[in-house]
Amino acid sequence: MPDGPAVTVIAPMRIAAAGSRRRAIARSTEHQVSTTPVAPRLRCPRLAVSWRGYRLGGRCAHAVAIPSCRGVRAGTVNNIGQMTYILAMADTLTRDHEGPVLIVGGYGTVGSALTELAAPHWPLLLTGRNPEKGAVLVDKHGATVRRWDLTDPAPFRAAVRAVIGTVNDPIDRVLTAAVGAGVPYVDITRWTSRMTRAIAVAAVMKPRAPVLFSSAWMGGITSVVAAALIAERGGAAASVDIAVRWDMNDMAGIDSVDFMDRLGYDYEVRRGGLPVTVAPLTDPRIVNIAGSRTKVVRIDTPEQLTLPITLDVGTVSTRLGFSSGAATTALLAAKKAGLFRWGKGDRWTSVRRSLLYSPGEGGNAEIRVDVDGEGGRTSATVVDPRGQAHLTALGGFLGLRRVLDPTGSEPGVTYPELHPDPASILRSLPEHGVEVLRE
Repeated sequence: MPDGPAVTVIAPMRIAAAGSRRRAIARSTEHQVSTTPVAPRLRCPRLAVSWRGYRLGGRCAHAVAIPSCRGVRAGTVNNIGQMTYILAMADTLTRDHEGPVLIVGGYGTVGSALTELAAPHWPLLLTGRNPEKGAVLVDKHGATVRRWDLTDPAPFRAAVRAVIGTVNDPIDRVLTAAVGAGVPYVDITRWTSRMTRAIAVAAVMKPRAPVLFSSAWMGGITSVVAAALIAERGGAAASVDIAVRWDMNDMAGIDSVDFMDRLGYDYEVRRGGLPVTVAPLTDPRIVNIAGSRTKVVRIDTPEQLTLPITLDVGTVSTRLGFSSGAATTALLAAKKAGLFRWGKGDRWTSVRRSLLYSPGEGGNAEIRVDVDGEGGRTSATVVDPRGQAHLTALGGFLGLRRVLDPTGSEPGVTYPELHPDPASILRSLPEHGVEVLRE
């Protein structure tokens, strides 16, 4: 039995024509998602709904109470005009202190790198849509591989010691399953708006284990480095500037260019302690990153939300540039042409991502962090010759170590920069083949 009540995820499903029949298709969306803990007395054997004479059924472990939706009951059609109905997906995780670490997306680009780092320390359970793709990791590391397709309503059940998500979880399915079961959780995949919502979801569920949102650039590495530099200065900083150099030769996974989907949306940052709205791909600067003069422009990343709150930094900005000047030029030209405004929808996703997603044989991941305040500037540049997938995985690995250390995190929501000793993380990076250059 789990340590706590099961959590049922209420996921929007859309009904589409398929010849003379109707079939339910899962929709990955940020909207119309609710979660609720449920009591055993609400258990029901089957969820079934009817729509215009067609009967749709789905297995569920519990009936669903939706207090915010008056008149909506488990199994009823919701918002018929938009052909949307509610389906309960009863994923059940149980906390097992001796069990495996669950890596969701464990044989993808970042997941495989994380598996390499984690395998010497814990037994592993890897999940994804196509388990056969994890066969090499099974042979090499003795990991277990199972299917968990986050767009498939089939329930997933496992007993695990911790969970880390390395793929997008747009309806918070992994998050709610882990938090509801009191399982330590790390997430390294969310852009800012999705992380903001996930924080609210987790807080409402009152976590009984650490919940680490480590989706700042490179699995939270940027935030930890910033925290270490601020600690060197006695704990005070007026501003943090982060500059990322994207190597066009790097072996990147498709999720690595998710930020392309946000380039048509303005976002909020803090400037001098006050909220201001800025546009992506603006405010260019030339920054020396590991010896390369790189033109960088603004992008929306989660550390710009959290660092002003967690470390009381008045101004935080993150900018991105490319090893290829042509790539920078193409991206800015696309912005000028309005691609990221009129091409926001799913129809244009492949076009947006094609501007940057052309993974190569391998390249460096390079990040410069500058902290300014009284006494001048403190800087560090992080260089990972194994690329951004390895550096992101390393951030996830360090996050797992933290949430599994009884002295590292208390139950509840936390962030990478709140590590009790960020300087120790900075000192440990060379042990994993990552250079730290100081000026």
